[in-house]
Amino acid sequence: MSAFEDYYEILQVHYLAEPEIIGAAYKKLANKYHPDHNPSPAAAEKMKKINIAHDILSDPEKRKKYDSEWFKRKDHIQNSNVASTSSKSKPVLEVTPRHIRFKDLEYRSIKTTYFDVKNIGGPYTNYIIVKEHLPKWLEITEVKRLTNEALPARVTIKVTGQYAESKYESYIPIKIENKDSKYSEEVKVHIELVMKGPILQIDRKNIEFNVIPGIMPPPQIMTLKNAGVGAIEGNLIPDEQWIKISPRSVRFTNKQDIQVQIDASKLANNSGAHIDIRTNGGSESITIRAIFNYQKTRTTRRTGVDNTAARSTLNYCPKCKTNAIWFNYHSNIYECLKCRRTWRTLDDIK
Repeated sequence: MSAFEDYYEILQVHYLAEPEIIGAAYKKLANKYHPDHNPSPAAAEKMKKINIAHDILSDPEKRKKYDSEWFKRKDHIQNSNVASTSSKSKPVLEVTPRHIRFKDLEYRSIKTTYFDVKNIGGPYTNYIIVKEHLPKWLEITEVKRLTNEALPARVTIKVTGQYAESKYESYIPIKIENKDSKYSEEVKVHIELVMKGPILQIDRKNIEFNVIPGIMPPPQIMTLKNAGVGAIEGNLIPDEQWIKISPRSVRFTNKQDIQVQIDASKLANNSGAHIDIRTNGGSESITIRAIFNYQKTRTTRRTGVDNTAARSTLNYCPKCKTNAIWFNYHSNIYECLKCRRTWRTLDDIK
């Protein structure tokens, strides 16, 4: 009966190595030991073993059968070593990899990967993967046994992209203990999430309109910019009907001009409101203010009557039952901002 060969050791790869890793290891060794590159008789014999190992491990079915025997051999060796040492020998955690970095993740996109956990020391009582207190963007989706024993295990994790221009970090603690030896150990797997995507910037946070009653103020322009990568998409939502926006939905890669207008006919006093900008590159809130400018008129020498105080304040409208009458200095009449009735003098208001 031929001796059992450790094909993982021959190819110098981990027993959990992906097919791509096995293929790359084979090419590297073939360049070193192939007869075309190395005429040594020992190299030829080495190359035969490398070819056999690659043939077995690159075929899923052959590898599955081989792994069954490989684990039996490893368990036998490990049990023999444990029996020959103190019963209080320490378990030793090996976690690969210990640092996982997700980079260039877009908002709400999802990526998954895994890390492997095994014990390379003495016997253990149990091990724990601590799932409590993980952040909302990190989730353990599966813990899969790779043999009939609890360890080694493969832990699959999932991350979900958060807001742009952000970096997030967390840890997944792995604990192992041996109650007989009163020994415990904890290893932390470091998880890092770096976002990539559009980043919303605006050129102004406040827009103020100087309103002269009866005259529509000119529109103002604000500019949205993208300081990230990709396209910004979203909506602009005013919280008052007297604010008019164009356009209200945007999709751009560099910048977008937004026209903001107000309908002063719907206002009687100084007013304030907001425009909420909600996009995949972030959210902002713009403050809109309408400031009324009630013009004062000069005292007329002909009549000798000083109407400055009366004409610079709002007067009571008997129809609207509110202080909405102002003096329109363009038409030289008193006018209600709500019902639009007019009067020549204050004495005419009834």
